[in-house]
Amino acid sequence: MTYETQNATEQQQKAAAVQEARNREVFYEALCRWPLKEHEANFRLLIDWSGDGLLSLEKIEYLIRHQPQGFNVDVTTREEIISGLAQELRDGCTTKTLSDYDFR
Repeated sequence: MTYETQNATEQQQKAAAVQEARNREVFYEALCRWPLKEHEANFRLLIDWSGDGLLSLEKIEYLIRHQPQGFNVDVTTREEIISGLAQELRDGCTTKTLSDYDFR
């Protein structure tokens, strides 16, 4: 392995790491905007469907709105979100600190 090939390999690895970090940032922003579940399968699905391996909010929005055939992203339902928030509120509380209204 020559210096040039080693240097080129290092540069490719650095570029791939930067691209991965950028895609993760865009994915996090998408999680904040749309009811997507946060797991690696959704992230990889969006990367695969983005075309060039670069995620953008515009691409994700297009995929979510148009739902191309074969694109099955895992989403969270409204009921799951509410249930999760209710569980977060209940954690650390006892039945003595919650009213009957809180359990509905």
